[in-house]
Amino acid sequence: MTEVAGEKRLAVFDGSYIRLSGFSLAIPHDKNIRRGMSGAEADGEVSGRAFFAAAGEVTVTVPGNREGQVFIDGKKVPFERKGDAFCFRMPAGAHFYNVGREPDMAAVDVDRAVSAPDGFTVKWQATAGAEGYEICVRPDGEERSVYKAVGRIPAAEGENAFFVGGLKKGKYFVRVRGTCGEKRGAYGAEYPVFVTSELPAPPAGLRVTAEGNGSRAAWGEVLGCDFYRLYRVSETGNVLVYEGRRREARTGEGEFFVAGVNGNGEGKPSLRRSTEDVRAHWDNHPEKGFVRDTRSHEHGYPGFDYVHNREKSILEYPEGAKGEDDVS
Repeated sequence: MTEVAGEKRLAVFDGSYIRLSGFSLAIPHDKNIRRGMSGAEADGEVSGRAFFAAAGEVTVTVPGNREGQVFIDGKKVPFERKGDAFCFRMPAGAHFYNVGREPDMAAVDVDRAVSAPDGFTVKWQATAGAEGYEICVRPDGEERSVYKAVGRIPAAEGENAFFVGGLKKGKYFVRVRGTCGEKRGAYGAEYPVFVTSELPAPPAGLRVTAEGNGSRAAWGEVLGCDFYRLYRVSETGNVLVYEGRRREARTGEGEFFVAGVNGNGEGKPSLRRSTEDVRAHWDNHPEKGFVRDTRSHEHGYPGFDYVHNREKSILEYPEGAKGEDDVS
């Protein structure tokens, strides 16, 4: 327990009760069930965290709080008032809670930022307890303390989005936080984005691997993209087999490539990968038996033979053969 600049801080992990100057925390105590709870009180309001292996009743005593509510993970929950004490049920798991007039809000993590010629669109998921959001931006090279608020919007369910316009081309960082009345939530990690008129770069690392009766394609992220398009190569024209935010998709047989889409349009295609390529069937699984790639993947030393390296084989047991460890 401690008190710093008028803020009382308590934590109880091995026990059931702790108190400092009228502010107290009480939790169930069971040597077979791990529970812990912390709290910080200032001006009659409390914010803290709880880690419960099993749900249990807790009591938070806050002297002078006459109008408070109880919030867990930003959502109002039922409670019983006994004088200065707030009694409520803490669910199992890791949670943040607060006792006050308005809910605490979790930090907002940016999902993605979509590049455009004169700005970008930042997107994120709704945060419990937030009535609105504040969007802040700083140019690359500036100190983190120079973030400038560029917009505030009311909260929407599911995905939220905001376009930041009027920017010069270059790199920026954006972050978002929730708001509720006069209260401000925590910022999540800052997210990098480029303001550009260029199409997105080709996604790197496209990989097609055998999976069950089909195949799965997966690829790397490209900053500034809103979504991706996966195509199957065809003599009569490329066929769109997937469009969305995820960077993987189930596929059938064939040859595939992927492209990213930002605010300027669809970018250049990635390298092609085929389900006929031996690499598509490389991933090991127990019933596969012995497999060894004799090619070198550590290129670059003097005298390395690039030409013949490509021609080296992948060794496998002949069909019907058994390894030394097989027992009939």
